[in-house]
Amino acid sequence: MLSQGSGSVTEQDLANIRQALGLNRPFHEQYLSYMQGLLHGDFGRSFMGGTAVAKLIGDALPATLMLAFTSLIFSILISLPLGIQAAIKRGKTTDQAIRILSLVGLSFPNFWLALMLVLLLSITFPLLPPSGWSAPAISAWCARPCWKRCRPNTSWWRAARA
Repeated sequence: MLSQGSGSVTEQDLANIRQALGLNRPFHEQYLSYMQGLLHGDFGRSFMGGTAVAKLIGDALPATLMLAFTSLIFSILISLPLGIQAAIKRGKTTDQAIRILSLVGLSFPNFWLALMLVLLLSITFPLLPPSGWSAPAISAWCARPCWKRCRPNTSWWRAARA
């Protein structure tokens, strides 16, 4: 492949790339070859690193599944009691408040709401790391604020000794 910012590219370089990627074949042949690869579990290779796309998906799958199931559990734990409460108090102020809050929550775009939650939970109240996923790193990051709060303030001790 070409390195980024390498300057000029010759026609021979482009022909070699087209040959390597199979872009010199007709579109329907490329498509059929791609679909045949999909049926055999070959998703192709990444343009950026040249690694297999199936490996990249496999590497990201545990974090994706953990995020999906965690969000599903949180949504069930929040929505079920609120739905039951709204059904019990049908037509009353509690029902209207729950209905308004759910409509307001659904009205916000998901990406904006997620960004605001990251801002709230990692910047304003440093409870979670702002990005990344690694179980040991997350637990170490969460333990750090507790360590800072629980340790004795050694600067006063040093100032008193001086």
